[in-house]
Amino acid sequence: MASRLSGIIGIPISTLPVRYLDIPLTTKQLKVHDCRVLIDKIRDIVNGWEGKYLSFAGRLVLVQSVIFGIYNYWYQTVFLPMQIIKDIEKLIKAYLWKGATDGMYLPKLRQMIRTHVKKEVKNGIDTNCLFDNWHGEGVLVDMLSGRDISILRIGTTDTVAQVLEKIRWPTGRAQNEAIQRFREGFPSMLSNGDDKLL
Repeated sequence: MASRLSGIIGIPISTLPVRYLDIPLTTKQLKVHDCRVLIDKIRDIVNGWEGKYLSFAGRLVLVQSVIFGIYNYWYQTVFLPMQIIKDIEKLIKAYLWKGATDGMYLPKLRQMIRTHVKKEVKNGIDTNCLFDNWHGEGVLVDMLSGRDISILRIGTTDTVAQVLEKIRWPTGRAQNEAIQRFREGFPSMLSNGDDKLL
């Protein structure tokens, strides 16, 4: 009966899982091996010659438009295994930040790029005092010792505005050369407007 019907309507008989619009259709929850085609597709896009020669802004556009489009199409259609979601996030992070898919941890990346990304402080609300490159001497976490940071009572998440409100400049022996350089470049007051990248 099935073969007769298949011959009449011209559709071949097949077994599950089958692919429809590149998504495996099955009666059960998809396994990791069923979704490897999605990982391969994303890897092919980012490893293609077009993806290799894009700037950071170009890679960001590629991720937001093409890769997230493919990912969202799958995600809205089927339930993706958590391992596939993690693998996709790893690929996207590696490609976006490094331009390749062999992976890089973001803390290491931040150390590498923070000296190249400069910020202009206006109201000081969006600029991290220690880790953003806003001070004339460079990134403060590289300039000040752990002891200096402790003396100044600067927290790792403190913004320039927060530090300006609570800073108490040390005197005497606690006032070393690094703290003096930090103080000379620290604003005595902030202006209106948002902090911006230069």
